[in-house]
Amino acid sequence: MAARLAGVGHPVTGQGTCPGSSEPTATAIRQVLGPDVELIIPPPKNAIPGDCDARNAHLEMIAEHGRMAWQKATGYGQQSCGEAQIGRYKAVIGPNLRSRKMETQTTETKIATRALNRMTQLASEDVL
Repeated sequence: MAARLAGVGHPVTGQGTCPGSSEPTATAIRQVLGPDVELIIPPPKNAIPGDCDARNAHLEMIAEHGRMAWQKATGYGQQSCGEAQIGRYKAVIGPNLRSRKMETQTTETKIATRALNRMTQLASEDVL
């Protein structure tokens, strides 16, 4: 899946370091996905411009328009939406698959995802 994402040119968001590792996320992601992946890692509030042009562009945009505008423009908030949806999946459906074979696990996941998406859709319609 990671290779598919890299080929399409999707942005990848991160927090700064991989869990349980002191290696920066950018280095780890580029080793797996290649050098031409767009990385979106929020710089700390006290960050100063450095060697990386992309990071400097992010810092400049944050300075000019603010952090919230930067998050909206880069799509950084999509990460938290995805994390929330995974949390809902685990809470409602459960953290484990019940099927043993990969084919039936795939089917089980598709059914659970469709059910969860439908519940999310119905809930958002109630709010509107």
